[in-house]
Amino acid sequence: MQVRNAGTNALREVAADGGGSFLVTNLTPGAYELSVTKEGFRLYLAKGIVIEIGQVLRQDMALQVGSISESISVTAEAALINTESGAIKGDVITNQQINEIPLDGRDFTDLALLAPGVIPMAQGVQGSGLNVSGARSDSTNYSVDGFNGRNPRGAASQVRPNMSAMQEFKMEVSGFSAENGRMAGGVMNMVIRSSTNKLHGEVFEFIRNDIFDARSFFDASTLPLRRNQYGATLHGPIRRDKTFFMCSWEAAR
Repeated sequence: MQVRNAGTNALREVAADGGGSFLVTNLTPGAYELSVTKEGFRLYLAKGIVIEIGQVLRQDMALQVGSISESISVTAEAALINTESGAIKGDVITNQQINEIPLDGRDFTDLALLAPGVIPMAQGVQGSGLNVSGARSDSTNYSVDGFNGRNPRGAASQVRPNMSAMQEFKMEVSGFSAENGRMAGGVMNMVIRSSTNKLHGEVFEFIRNDIFDARSFFDASTLPLRRNQYGATLHGPIRRDKTFFMCSWEAAR
């Protein structure tokens, strides 16, 4: 069996065990194509398989007798029910949501509030900024590309990639596996954006200025406000199908 990343053409090959089962681990989030070959059977090809962060996906295949030059193509559909791991509850916040939902201050962790059971912590309290499933605000775990990102003193995320550098993150509120233990609250699993065989880039600036603001009812004039957040991102191939780069920069005044 071969699993190919649709963006980078990275290829993984595995052989079936005695029961005809395959296991492919440590795939990065993204879109994949899966192909299975066996002498005396038609080629099985599944496209459009999307792997999200922290997901365990099962793909059942049925080979049909025929020539290897013949093929069966299947377009994968999103699974509605998680049947491979514990009853993990939470939401995956995608790259499109991170970049297109308006955020005051451009802090992507605010999007965790979209997950059920997540609320902002009370004012004057120290912690992660979030209360998850009734737990204390200092009981939230943070992980970046599999590494612990929780600040042991303040309990917040000590690694905060800028929004353009984020691929996606998953806010798990309950039922997470033992690998994400240690804390009684939720787990925020983040993954940094990678690249593909195509060159992409963006330049942005987000402005908040009192020129655009309305006067409050009790104020004689609009209050002064000058906020500029700007940056750029560039990512693409260094050597096609082999090596890639991603550079992201953001600043604020």
